[in-house]
Amino acid sequence: MKVLSTPSSLFHFTFLFQSLASVWKLTSFQIPLTISSWLGSSNATPRVPQFLLDTGHPWLTTHARELSSLPDATSFIRTLPADKLHYQHDGGVAIDDKSAQLRERLEVPADLFHPLEIRNVRAGVSRYGWKNARNRLNEMKACPRALAEARELTVNVYVHAGMGWQTLGDTWDTLTAESRLPPKSLPALFSEFMGKMKNLGKVEWMVRGVDENAAIGKALIEDGTRLPGVTHLVTTMNAPWLIDACPSLTSLEAKRDDFVWGEAAHKRDVAWFAAAGRLKGLRKLDMGEVEWTGTMTDCVLRDTPHIEELHIGARPGLQT
Repeated sequence: MKVLSTPSSLFHFTFLFQSLASVWKLTSFQIPLTISSWLGSSNATPRVPQFLLDTGHPWLTTHARELSSLPDATSFIRTLPADKLHYQHDGGVAIDDKSAQLRERLEVPADLFHPLEIRNVRAGVSRYGWKNARNRLNEMKACPRALAEARELTVNVYVHAGMGWQTLGDTWDTLTAESRLPPKSLPALFSEFMGKMKNLGKVEWMVRGVDENAAIGKALIEDGTRLPGVTHLVTTMNAPWLIDACPSLTSLEAKRDDFVWGEAAHKRDVAWFAAAGRLKGLRKLDMGEVEWTGTMTDCVLRDTPHIEELHIGARPGLQT
């Protein structure tokens, strides 16, 4: 008996459900979309940008049929409300009466763009880290509403470096692992995009590794990128430059990263707390997810005596 390989099985599974969707005249079918994303495709549907699909907002599912009927759903979704009157002229798209009536009935929810994320690994999804970041950044940068309305940004990049894994259906390259460091153009793209997000209030930054963070941080430092509206930052301890980019922070939370020890750990802790100490409005410091060290004790007393709330994690070897 012939046994199908995993890629073949997934292909037949996807094809089966797409066929059923066609027979039943379903405009949106979640299982094929999920599989398409898991396979690494950045084109799960040509009508809605992948970064919006990644939000999982229920409005997209509820109005999938109406959105698929629009000649250019992407332009409709990403256009700022003040520009809706000019929508029919964007890109020379011809709009018939039916489409115009449909657009009038569809109201993009106010919170559609509030939480945005760049995440390459989650349940049912596995993409190359840097490629996913580049694609999502370009999509968001081309969306005026994403830049203007985003309130929270999550960046979680897991780099598949030297893992010996195999990506299905992804033509990023022919290798099974990606470069540990970001491509040369990506740090500048991060800096440009984040610098245009004027209404951000919270950032969760989970780019792992010392050199990886240094490469992106260098671009933001050179560009003088600032996020003045951010009051809550969650970040690894390898990104003190991001603390400096958020001068209005009142709450700062540290997350675990690659394990370092000795002098490297000491330098990292000193740099991170020095950046935290420059935040005159900082009131809450949450270190609950990192191991508390003697260096941190010295640093918090020296650099952040003005904080009102401190959460600490366990000391190495201490059971809690």
